[in-house]
Amino acid sequence: MLEINKKNITIPDTIMVSCAILCRKEGMAEYFRSRCENFALITVTSQLSKSVQPDCKLYHDGNLVASFSLIQLPNFLLRRSKYLVHISYIFSIIHASLKLKKKFTIYIGEGHIYTLTGVILRYLGFNKKIVYSSGDYFTDVKSFQIVDRFLSKRVDAIWSASRKMEEEREKRVKKFKKVSAQKVMPLGVNIKWKAIKRNGFNKKSVLFIGNIQP
Repeated sequence: MLEINKKNITIPDTIMVSCAILCRKEGMAEYFRSRCENFALITVTSQLSKSVQPDCKLYHDGNLVASFSLIQLPNFLLRRSKYLVHISYIFSIIHASLKLKKKFTIYIGEGHIYTLTGVILRYLGFNKKIVYSSGDYFTDVKSFQIVDRFLSKRVDAIWSASRKMEEEREKRVKKFKKVSAQKVMPLGVNIKWKAIKRNGFNKKSVLFIGNIQP
């Protein structure tokens, strides 16, 4: 199992792919960037986003050495089907990975589509180990379940956001084949970031951004 829980350790060259809007993981990216000789971060976002553009950044010993925008399929194709959007993501990630002209030991995918791309890249000899970082688990989405079962048997480690997600995956995947090693990795924030000033908000109010499902 791939476990990252020690300080002052050196981690093999790592590439991480995540959504720039829905599952931002600056804290995790900062952790790997400061501990890898070579670390690449690919951030993917929807064509509909005007404020955040998809890009790829390469760091060496924590310092940015290269940066470029991702190419995407044209909008008129993406409007035809939501599955074409996923194909566009896969296409963008593979193109960016090949453009880096480097091989990585560890590939971390934030979500099932980005992790699926890591499996494809491993067949191309781009990476050796794959971590499936799973922040969501949909029991009612058939396409998700198909991809999740496929990944659960082929990645080297699964980082789930909660124990409940682990239990659901064990229950739904084990009837097909053994699940890869799972580890609970709660979603968190860097407490050093002072996003809200002390006493600068109404303590009796709660702001929720997201969606609620069973």
